[in-house]
Amino acid sequence: MASQFQFSDIKNKFAKMGTLSGLTQAEIVQQVGLPNSVSSLPEGKKLLQWQHTSQAGAYHIALIFSHDDICEGVSHEFST
Repeated sequence: MASQFQFSDIKNKFAKMGTLSGLTQAEIVQQVGLPNSVSSLPEGKKLLQWQHTSQAGAYHIALIFSHDDICEGVSHEFST
């Protein structure tokens, strides 16, 4: 799936949001855009991932959401 983000844009948008835990999926998507990937997890949870790679570098963040679409935190984050 082609990314709609510039490398620095998505990384900076997440950084400006501060603590992600407790925010709703809608609040996060409103600020950073749609994820590149959505995966189902046990207990009705979801893993949403945003990623971008370019000559400027790579950025990837994965967030876990509860069954009621509340962010439980960062599963992993990578940046070059």
